[in-house]
This record gives sequence, structure tokens and C-alpha cells, in this order.
Amino acid sequence: MPIDFFMTLNVFVVSLVLLVLTSQAAIKYSVRFAKLTGISQLAIGFLLLAVATSLPELSIAVLSSLHGEGLLSVGNVLGANISNLLLIFGVLALIRNFAIKKEQYGQVLRAVTVTTLIAFVAYLLGFINMIFGLTLLVMFFIFSWTIMRSGYSTDRTKPDSSAQTVAKTGAIVLGCVTLVVLSGRLVTDAAITIAGELGVGESLIGATILAIGTTLPELSVNIAAIRRGAIGLAVGDSIGSIITNLTLVLGTAATINSITLGPVERAVALAFIGTALLFLFLSARATFNRRLGLILLGLYALYIIGISTYGAIV
Repeated sequence: MPIDFFMTLNVFVVSLVLLVLTSQAAIKYSVRFAKLTGISQLAIGFLLLAVATSLPELSIAVLSSLHGEGLLSVGNVLGANISNLLLIFGVLALIRNFAIKKEQYGQVLRAVTVTTLIAFVAYLLGFINMIFGLTLLVMFFIFSWTIMRSGYSTDRTKPDSSAQTVAKTGAIVLGCVTLVVLSGRLVTDAAITIAGELGVGESLIGATILAIGTTLPELSVNIAAIRRGAIGLAVGDSIGSIITNLTLVLGTAATINSITLGPVERAVALAFIGTALLFLFLSARATFNRRLGLILLGLYALYIIGISTYGAIV
């Protein structure tokens, strides 16, 4: 292979690492900003933290759509959602036994049901246009408004929460987000180049390599949360990320440019629907333990092998 290919591969790896690191920084300061402005832990876990950990997917969605490569974003979004349910919950179950509480399950049920319906409608239509995208964005803002309305608190952190501190933290958040967008562009450009060199479709790259890479912020945050016993925060971040991916991220991509789903996207959509239904069944009836964690990781490995094989055939 030419030297240019290996240089592009190096750029892809380095920019993906930068994407993860800058996303983690954005998460750290976003949480701090939320506390300073009086947003409750519920809003942090289900909305702000979920949005922050979905910044890689969002940046890739915007930039790939602007370049007319929306399939990359669709594969990334659906693949990342499968990663959230199988990879992340599988790893968390290996670290610590936990169960989704009854009061949490209602929120999980609504969130996963809505995202499953979105994926099903997209599968049936075979395309995602501006009207579909705008509808998804409206759904995201309704969801955000509901969480903010129920989760706002007047309790601020004890340390200095002056206007200057809030402004400084907000500026850091904006800086981190800027770096996320820039590194996202590098990842997108490199992924498109690699796909072209290997003769692999952009959607397959998005559904596998990018999906795993852009899920790393959620994984790292949730591992830290589960080790501290903050199970609700971990569950809220993962489920919130799924909602964000299929409303804000996919809606943004479709609003910028209409996207026609190919065989790989439709296959990944079906895989997500099956994964979501399985997750709802397990979360209602089972405790997430090491045995279940290994099963989830095994299913994720089968998904990666299956979608890679199918992508190579079609």
C-alpha cells in the first residue's frame, strides 16, 4: 500500500484519540458548568452528560453531511447505539453487578421504545430527508425541555459560583467543543479516504470503527460512574446518548442533507431494533452480572463480524 495510505491511517488514529480526549474534557467542564448554574444530577446524567458524550457523533454528522457523505453518519449513529447497549453495558456488568430500578425502568422503556420506532420508520422509508430530520430535532428539544423542567435545582455548588467562575467554565466548555469539532473533521476526512483506498463503503466504516471510537467517551465516563456506585448516572448517560444520537445527531445530519439508506444502513437499523428489544427484555427481568456481561460482549462481537462480512458482500 502507498505511504500516503499509512499516513492517512496515522492521522485517523491520532485524530480519533484527540476526539476522545477533547470529548472527555468537554464532559468534565460541562458537568462543572451544570453544577455552577444549578442544574440537578438528573439533568446532568440524562441530558447534559449524554449530549456531551455524543459530541463526537454530532461533529461527524455535521461534517460528513456537509461533504455529502451522510451515510457515514447514519452508520456511525446506529452502530454507536448498538455499542451503547451491548458493549458498554457488557463492560459495566463485568465490573459490577447492577440492576435497573423500577423507577428508572419506566424512563428506559420510553427512551428505548421511541428510538426503536425511529429506526423502524427510517428502515421502512429507506431514506431520511429534511422533514424527517426536523421532526427528530423537535423531538430532541421536547425531551430536553422535559428533563430541564423536572431537573432544575436552585442548589448550587458550595465553592465560588460567581458570574466570573460561571463565565470562565462556560468559555472552557466552548473551547473543548471547538476542539471536538476540529478533531471530528480530521476523523471524517481520514475515514472517507481509508474507505476509498480499501474499497469499503463509508457506512461500514461508520458502523464499526467510528462507532466504537466515538463511543469511548460514554464508556470511560460510565466505567468511572459504575466504580463509584453511581449506577443511575451510568444508565442515564447511556440511554440519554441513544436518544441524543437518534434525534439530535441524526436529525442534524438529515436536515443538512437528505440521506438514502443503503443495504448496510438498513441491516444496522434492523440490528439496532433487535438489540433494543433484547435490552428491554433483559433490563426488566435480569440482573446485569458477569455472565450477562460476557453474553452481551459476545453478541457485540457477532454483530461486528456479521456486519463486516455483509458489508464486504454487498
